[in-house]
Amino acid sequence: VSTQSTGAETLAKYRLDDTGDKKEEAKMSLEEAIRIIQVHERARQGCLRAKFMREIRAQEEREKMLSLQGASTMDPDVASTIIQKVWKGYSQRNKTLKLRDEELV
Repeated sequence: VSTQSTGAETLAKYRLDDTGDKKEEAKMSLEEAIRIIQVHERARQGCLRAKFMREIRAQEEREKMLSLQGASTMDPDVASTIIQKVWKGYSQRNKTLKLRDEELV
């Protein structure tokens, strides 16, 4: 037989009846009261710990997503060089197309 009672059983044991008068109740021992408080406090702390861990995991996921998206970590000089290369290539292709068209005419 289990020595732990459920919360519903404990509430039923010490609850008022419908008329507001106390039912006959068994007195709760100090040890039982301490045990109930400890169980509930451990449950409360467990819920807080779980919430904290969820927040940590969510923060790590956000950081991972930001790093995968490529936050701007490129050196400005390197970025400007890449832009210049792309523009010069585009510009030269257009000039070459115009020269070809002029030769054919």
